[in-house]
Amino acid sequence: EKLSGIYKNGCEVKTPYCKRIFEPTCNCASFKMVNNYSLTKLPNNMADEMFALRGVLIKDCNLTKLPDNFDKLKQMTSFQILFNKLNEFNVNVSEWAKLHRLELPYNNIVKYNKTAIWRHKSLSILDLNDNIGMTLPSSKNDIHMPSLTFLALNNNSINIDFSFDKATFPNINYLLLNGNTIRSFPDKSLKDTLIKLGVARCNLLSIPA
Repeated sequence: EKLSGIYKNGCEVKTPYCKRIFEPTCNCASFKMVNNYSLTKLPNNMADEMFALRGVLIKDCNLTKLPDNFDKLKQMTSFQILFNKLNEFNVNVSEWAKLHRLELPYNNIVKYNKTAIWRHKSLSILDLNDNIGMTLPSSKNDIHMPSLTFLALNNNSINIDFSFDKATFPNINYLLLNGNTIRSFPDKSLKDTLIKLGVARCNLLSIPA
């Protein structure tokens, strides 16, 4: 499935003998693919063979779908797919216990594993902007991200029906909600941690004193 081509063109940190002392593989720790418009999918055996992956960056390609078994990449710490054509992200990132950065902006994602993302314990950076129609959990009771410091939901054109507060995001520094409809202004309990708040084009009629 052209895994050797993926290995040759995208792997930045090759680890061909990782965990297999006498058997060379197409394994690597860091994968990067930029401006490859012929890339529409990844090999189905990528997660099985490249089990050492810790970082993925795919930018300005035409990727539409991920393999179903990406949950297996349990060493993942940084996963970035930007400016592609993903329409779903059903990876159970709760299996990625070391994950600290998840960036999926400028895609077409409307279907994804909400529970896995919005209750992730170690995730500190989450960027989901410019996925028009990408909905949030229906209740803030379904959200608890104790490590999150950066959240971007810009330009998703959705209704945000709950208020962001310290109980759900105790360490949030950057909260960017521009280009959505906010029903309830972020709670004042965020005042001790918040550095930047973006609420432009959110149909607000007033701002709390």
